[in-house]
Amino acid sequence: MGEVLRIDHLTLETGGHILMRDFNLRVDAGEMVCLSGESGCGKTTLLRALLGFVPLKEGNIHVAGYAMSPERVSDIRRRVDYVPQELSAPCERVGELVEMILGLKTNRRFVYAEERLFSIWEELGLDRELYSHGLAKVSGGQRQRILLSVAALTDKPLLLADEPTAALDEDNARRVNVFLRRLCGQRRAVLVVSHDERLAQDCDRVIYL
Repeated sequence: MGEVLRIDHLTLETGGHILMRDFNLRVDAGEMVCLSGESGCGKTTLLRALLGFVPLKEGNIHVAGYAMSPERVSDIRRRVDYVPQELSAPCERVGELVEMILGLKTNRRFVYAEERLFSIWEELGLDRELYSHGLAKVSGGQRQRILLSVAALTDKPLLLADEPTAALDEDNARRVNVFLRRLCGQRRAVLVVSHDERLAQDCDRVIYL
């Protein structure tokens, strides 16, 4: 399978503290890889570095054939979906959140099909009535699955997900695991940060930081 993500000899530093040194990773299309480790070891920082939000102290990152650089960061973001563990958004309703994300510059070339979104929601155990609900009334687990569904709509080569099952019960966590594997079947590469042993077991590899 083709290479989607390659990290070579990466060193990350924040606040004068080295989070990781000489880190290497390759993720191919169709693979799901889990990053695990103690809190504060740099897992979420690494995901942000893959989007160009954290400068690299040393090393190189390649995404879908593009080398990370200030000139190429927009090209990379157009090829990466990111599902954060938490998201603060200036929206009152779920539908506004969906439209806001799909309206971002890196997503504008994708055509939004509401029925496709609702089909994914059914797969993830979400009711379509949520679309008109206020965000304040949506649980953390529902919000995570909503963000994951929007990411799936764009069909980008690489999906980054930070603790996608952390706020879910066993049944809904299993739905997410199956869904992520289905995305891999579409030749997408999936990189997750997780402490969930069930999710880790469903991954092709687990990398401990």
